[in-house]
Amino acid sequence: MESLVSQYGYIGIFVISFITSTIIPMLSEGLLGLGLAYGLSFWGCIFSITGGNCLGATFNYLLGYFANVSFVDKLKLINKAKIDKYKNLLEKFGGSILFFTFIPGIGDPLTMAAGLVRVRPLYFFIPVFTGRFLRYILLAYLFSIGINLFHSYFA
Repeated sequence: MESLVSQYGYIGIFVISFITSTIIPMLSEGLLGLGLAYGLSFWGCIFSITGGNCLGATFNYLLGYFANVSFVDKLKLINKAKIDKYKNLLEKFGGSILFFTFIPGIGDPLTMAAGLVRVRPLYFFIPVFTGRFLRYILLAYLFSIGINLFHSYFA
């Protein structure tokens, strides 16, 4: 992961972020810290990681949208019990629950469930993008503080 960020910069962050937000379970927070530590711009890192992460979430949504529950269950991406749980959440809270898809462990299945229940694309994308974008702004700010503290004490 570190070599992709150091060699490819924003493109590396975008690609890895896409991969981490699909069904492959990895956390993307470290990418943001690595990008900032390598001297990449604050906003460049945020837009790269948010773009890749939202594209991955959209991939999950489209997979759910064009597949059916039994197909998703056969692929072992999400079991039927989880699908039912997330479908109930979507029916109870509506599209606003999608704001929280940035939370590790629930985001990927929730984005796929949104596709399975045919949430309108705009009602999907706005809360997903907003939640992830705000999360990365906060994390980038905290990483920047940590990096500056590190440099002030050890440089």
